[in-house]
Amino acid sequence: MKQSNGWIRLISAITAAVVALTPMLPVRAAEPENTVLINEIESNDSDSGKDWIEIINTGDTDADISGWFVTDDAGLDRVADGTAAPIASGTVLSPGAVLVLEEDTDFGFGLGKADTVTLYNADTQAVDTYSWTAHAAGTYSRVPGTSEFVDQPATKGAPNIPAPEPEEPDDKPEITDSPVVINEVESNGDETDWVEIYNTGDTAVDISGWYLLDNNPVDHAAEVTPVAAGTSLEPGAFFVFDQNVHFTFGLGSADQVTILDQDGRVVAEFAWTAHAAVVYARVPDGVGELAEFDTATKGAPNMRKNPVVISEVQSNDPDGGPDWIELANPTDAELDISGIVVKDSDDAHAYEISAGTVIPAGGYLVITEEAFGFGLGKGDAVRLFQNGVLLAGTTWEGHTDPTWGLYPDAHGAEYRSTAEATPGEANKFPEPPHTHDYTAVVTDPTCGEEGYTTYTCFICGDTYRDNITPPTGKHTYQDDADTTCDVCSYVRVIEAEEPETVPMYRLYNPYTQEHLLTRSNAEKILLVSAGWNYDGIAWNVPAAGDPVYRLYNPYDDFHFYTMSLEEVDSLTPLGWKVDGVVCASASEKDGIPIYRLFNPYEPKCYHLYTASVEERDWLVSLGWQLEGVAWYAVP
Repeated sequence: MKQSNGWIRLISAITAAVVALTPMLPVRAAEPENTVLINEIESNDSDSGKDWIEIINTGDTDADISGWFVTDDAGLDRVADGTAAPIASGTVLSPGAVLVLEEDTDFGFGLGKADTVTLYNADTQAVDTYSWTAHAAGTYSRVPGTSEFVDQPATKGAPNIPAPEPEEPDDKPEITDSPVVINEVESNGDETDWVEIYNTGDTAVDISGWYLLDNNPVDHAAEVTPVAAGTSLEPGAFFVFDQNVHFTFGLGSADQVTILDQDGRVVAEFAWTAHAAVVYARVPDGVGELAEFDTATKGAPNMRKNPVVISEVQSNDPDGGPDWIELANPTDAELDISGIVVKDSDDAHAYEISAGTVIPAGGYLVITEEAFGFGLGKGDAVRLFQNGVLLAGTTWEGHTDPTWGLYPDAHGAEYRSTAEATPGEANKFPEPPHTHDYTAVVTDPTCGEEGYTTYTCFICGDTYRDNITPPTGKHTYQDDADTTCDVCSYVRVIEAEEPETVPMYRLYNPYTQEHLLTRSNAEKILLVSAGWNYDGIAWNVPAAGDPVYRLYNPYDDFHFYTMSLEEVDSLTPLGWKVDGVVCASASEKDGIPIYRLFNPYEPKCYHLYTASVEERDWLVSLGWQLEGVAWYAVP
């Protein structure tokens, strides 16, 4: 977005103040109690195309808002990039008065579809803020006398419209008495949104024609598919209304679901103000309050599944010992496994783990055939159940050989035959055999280093060196002027005589309109390749002398040149970076002056340096300000 003229003038003033080493802005004490607030926000004006922010004095005394400013979600970065314009000095809001701040006039950024507006006082303290996730149909307006914002028709520069009292619909659906309740809600994070219902009664309930609506029943009534005819919900059973099956709309962050029967009567409803981290659920099923729950159990009982795993199984001990099952705790805390039921492939074979049984963090528990009361056979299985729900299970062919284990450890996802039985300990598996497959990398010798070939097996990483060759010896060059060794390409440095003077090149950036000065031929070539125009040699400077410093402003990509260490020290706290010494200055007696001029109309604090009196006088005639002699060049 464009910056405002007022902000451009302020930037120019600040730059001039910094160069003159004068203080910038006065510091004001924070108001003890703030009464100036954000009142209305327009982020998508279809008429003017300009965003605007309205603030209001809600107090009963005048409020001095000199130096206050607003930002979007970039916060105080807007101060650094020059797009947060302070309100003019002497601006006072009387009680109940409003002030409209407009894009490109009072701030230099646009407001987005999902954004934040923050109001700061002159001490850069945030005094009020408001965020939104979508453009308003009208504007986001503060309800008078409250901290609530609502989407209402714009009232730019005028009092906001009070929020209308909600009207009770004349045709509010009848609520029916039913044993069916909403049992679990997923509104964010799963592949689809869904709502689970549960029959708490003793008899089956016909749910034919039932359907689900959210908090927009009028617009979404055509986006539902009723439950198929003949569908019955048995006592203690679950049914899931699934997105893209029973409804096509999504469930929002602040929303409501209502279950209605085929006659349009309300069976159950639930509302929330924010997405659950996982789901809203009743624990236990049907009778608990709907609250946030950390485990989604779509179409199944709501419970926290025990993380215990089957770690290792022995079905045929070669020493004649009993069969055994090893359970493992993959967590870093003690794990209670009381009440978990262990079964093989036959549901009639069941063993319930006794109360108070725990597995230490990262530990193991071995249960033998004497305890669980049945043997494990060929092609059998081990399964774990919690409240009738399957927690974990594994099957194997033939007998385990030597045992059947979770690979590679208790955090694994597959089972394999182990290398040896390790009851009560971490599983061990055979390493797969392989033939080394080496790749070769040749390192050539240098004048001082031997050469060799490195061989590395890409399968296991085994490595060794071979084919050692000795160093080549001393560096050799074709002649005294040659700088590169013929054998190893070593580059030597031949000291050159320092010139008495060096040229200063001037380049012009057609995109930013900056003129840049450098005595580096390499920098000149680099900038020309990047699109800069080469203006030629501006003047010559001595190879040695008093230093001229070049500074860089990372916020607007412009450079500044000065011999004054006081100017350097005043600019660096403001974020300017010192590039170093760009050149040396001749003496005033022996040199020609380099003039420094300032363009007060350029929003990026632009300075120009010239040895040309004609160029100097021409720029002054255009309104540029002559700031004096910056340094001296060689005649």
